Amino acid sequence: MKKGITELQVQIILLILIIVFLAAILLPTPPRGARTRAREATCQSNQKQIALSFMMYVQENKDIIPAIDENIFTTIGLQGKVLVCPNIYKSDQQSYVVNGILSGLNIGKVESPPSVWLTADAKKGATSPVGYTEADMWARHRGGNVITSYLDGHVEFVKIKEK
Repeated sequence: MKKGITELQVQIILLILIIVFLAAILLPTPPRGARTRAREATCQSNQKQIALSFMMYVQENKDIIPAIDENIFTTIGLQGKVLVCPNIYKSDQQSYVVNGILSGLNIGKVESPPSVWLTADAKKGATSPVGYTEADMWARHRGGNVITSYLDGHVEFVKIKEK
């Protein structure tokens, strides 16, 4: 019996290659921005968790917002990856800043919690989570947006002008 590839086997191989080629062309590929949107969703989730931790702390401490200092995240019981935006590539860098104006306030005295910013994306050079001004904010997400959480717990994208 002869060994080798028959004409039928060659035709089958060519047919398989054509089907694979057509499938590669016709099947949808994931959108280019899928990874970017996934990072943004993670950052939104992180800030939502930070805001919820603030609210739990406030409820357990007679409606008083904790002192905003270098240890604020430890004070409200947070550590690890929740404090790092996925668009920051070194986990030791500051990811979020907290609105220092809220330090020690009674949450009941805040006139409009849905419009008061609690946390935002921080620039690489932000020295601590304290102070939180537009100068400390970093529009690191798609289209020059900063992800912010508000005192009522909601999170949204805010467009700012980079300086």
